[in-house]
Amino acid sequence: LASLSINKDVTNFWSNLKFVDREDLSHIHRWTWAIYLLTGKDSKKNKIKKINFIKGAINNWCYKYGNYKINYNNIIFEPYNISERLANYSLLVKLGYLKKDKEVLKVLKNQLVFLTENLEFYYKKNSNHVLNNARGILLFSCIIDNKDYSNFALKIIFFLIPKFIDKNGFFKFCSSHYQLIFSKWIFDINFFLEKKILSNVCKKVLS
Repeated sequence: LASLSINKDVTNFWSNLKFVDREDLSHIHRWTWAIYLLTGKDSKKNKIKKINFIKGAINNWCYKYGNYKINYNNIIFEPYNISERLANYSLLVKLGYLKKDKEVLKVLKNQLVFLTENLEFYYKKNSNHVLNNARGILLFSCIIDNKDYSNFALKIIFFLIPKFIDKNGFFKFCSSHYQLIFSKWIFDINFFLEKKILSNVCKKVLS
């Protein structure tokens, strides 16, 4: 997770989630661990085992939390965490590790609607979170083939990119850590777009 490693069985994966660091709790609910679990070389047998584990854990998450009231004050449903969950599930599908599951999509679609109504825009304050909100919306809208949400997300992305990148190509938040995260977000967005239009936007900023 964010600050530690855990060893859990798929049947009890979502039980006893007590962490000292709230980032660990956020991390497990973002499903980022699933991407990490599949990173690196592995035998075909172990890869299949890991994929089945991820599939079971995500299905169990939807069974346990799918009917929860989506509340901004619940860490599970903070906009940033929803954005990560949408993006990570979309990546797992796009990369061919998971097939689209109707029940999972149903649960995530409800969170997609909530996210579009609770974007992390702040008055007179720049926030990198809203770019991640748009990334989550865009990636998920691509796997459910919803052009309205895709266009909505792209408008936000095209609006933010010139504000967030300086003429040297660096993220204006002045952090190497954020630079790495920001670069990954841009790669993810480009990976899902049929036409690499985001590259042209970035080039325009740098020119």
